[in-house]
Amino acid sequence: MRAFCWMFLFVSSVAWSQTTKLLSNCEPNRSIERELLRLEARENLPHLKQQAMLEELLVKHPDDLAVHLRYQDLLRSRRRRDELQMLVEKYRQLASEEPGNPQSQYLYARALIGTETPKAIQILQTSTGSDPTYPWPHLGLASIYSLRGEASNPGEGAFTNPDRARGELDAFLKACPNSLSKEVWDVAEVNVNADAAGGYITRLRTN
Repeated sequence: MRAFCWMFLFVSSVAWSQTTKLLSNCEPNRSIERELLRLEARENLPHLKQQAMLEELLVKHPDDLAVHLRYQDLLRSRRRRDELQMLVEKYRQLASEEPGNPQSQYLYARALIGTETPKAIQILQTSTGSDPTYPWPHLGLASIYSLRGEASNPGEGAFTNPDRARGELDAFLKACPNSLSKEVWDVAEVNVNADAAGGYITRLRTN
């Protein structure tokens, strides 16, 4: 009986640690989130000033995913070749220094989207297999499979795959059902089937 109790406690502790790990991978740090919101409220700041402020936050919070994502989005929004190359090199170096860190691999893959998208897919697919508890590569893949070709980069449309996009988004939301990531909304809204997109939006609003 005692052995059974110990076994039950061990299994329960493992399950709890896995659940805690999943939640910690999903939930943003509230104090850092407030810092980012204050920055977003100053949207009229020059691009270089925003970049400098985000770089200060990266020094202050080097492991915070939300800060890295905001920094990447800012630089990607201008679509300047030199900035994109700098971004890729920055995260390539980070990934090479931390080969066992799934967040570093995810950030590197995300930086590659739009310039070396096939390589980004390869890294993200490898990440989903090597660490199933880390959900963000699923969202990265969902974003790629939701790409639409634009005049400036028509080749992006070659990766569009609504079925895969929905599958990867489902995998991400299964791990992070309360996520309010803008990227989640973006993927849901462009998912071909209006009923399916509506279903995702309903889930997001009720979680």
